[in-house]
Amino acid sequence: MMERLQAELASSKKAISILSRELSVEKAKAHLSQHREQMLKNQLKTTILRRKRDRNKLVTLSTQLKSAAAKLYARGELEEAGDMYTAWLQVNGIEEVEDNNNNNNDQGG
Repeated sequence: MMERLQAELASSKKAISILSRELSVEKAKAHLSQHREQMLKNQLKTTILRRKRDRNKLVTLSTQLKSAAAKLYARGELEEAGDMYTAWLQVNGIEEVEDNNNNNNDQGG
């Protein structure tokens, strides 16, 4: 009877040891998962801040180009004003529209 109890006790200790190791592994996995999630959140915040800064720089540049184009135009420096206006279009992602009205009229009736 004593041997049977000792065998059961040894078996229980072994089971507890295995379960304890499994629990430690699960805790470690959970910790790594939380760490990875926090890193991704920080990376996202950094990316958002960088994009906001870049957007603010583009807005500032756009304003400066538009102002320079207006000043040059007012002074009669039309070629330079056109260059500034073209740069302003590029900064704002606007394609410069070619004057296709004449071409369309020629193709009609």
